[in-house]
Amino acid sequence: MAFLGWLRSKWSPRYRAYWLYQRGVFRAKAGLTSQAIQDYCDVIDIAQTPPSVRAMARYNWALLLWASGEQEQAHQELTNVLEDAGAPERVKAEARRKILRISRSSERSDPIEK
Repeated sequence: MAFLGWLRSKWSPRYRAYWLYQRGVFRAKAGLTSQAIQDYCDVIDIAQTPPSVRAMARYNWALLLWASGEQEQAHQELTNVLEDAGAPERVKAEARRKILRISRSSERSDPIEK
């Protein structure tokens, strides 16, 4: 019976969310950006995803968005991380740093009005 319990836990939504997150990290490192984004979105959509995993998936998704030039959407996702009560403080701290970088880079790219 212990084996069946173990097997059942491997098919749980929480386990699937964590597995998809890990696959997204692997795909992002391999340069498979669109597949990694899909994995992160799937993690976010699973209702039983642990809050810490959801926050990390959202943060990593924002990094991919920012790298692909979608700064506004990346900023929104990072803001969602900050507003998530279940997000670990270390993820929130990284989100704050990234928002600051996005703000600085957008200030530099704006032409000076005369």
